[in-house]
Amino acid sequence: MTGDDWNRTIDEAAGLGAEEIQLIGGEPTPHPAFARMPQRAVGAGLRVRVHSNLLRVRSDHWRLFERPSMRLATTYHSTVAARARRGHRPGRLVPGDARRHRRGGQARDLAEGRRPGRRRP
Repeated sequence: MTGDDWNRTIDEAAGLGAEEIQLIGGEPTPHPAFARMPQRAVGAGLRVRVHSNLLRVRSDHWRLFERPSMRLATTYHSTVAARARRGHRPGRLVPGDARRHRRGGQARDLAEGRRPGRRRP
């Protein structure tokens, strides 16, 4: 999406009564219009949550994240698969486990000790 597309989307969200937007999916910070997106949303009275892997955050982004209406969310994952699985027990969500971000049904399956996506008997 272009910067203009984002501006329209943010304006429509505010006009429809949204209270918060989330910039997520891939990594939002490299987008050429990234710094303007949260500024426009905050100017429209919205709270903003940015999900980032923190690899390409510039110093001007950190200043944005310090604003009271901004929130920064991140996850971390081991580069070694065995470490990522260590400590995971069925029925328990682990910090950084990408499955916790999926739809509620899959999270519920995990919490109840089932593999996500399995049909209930």
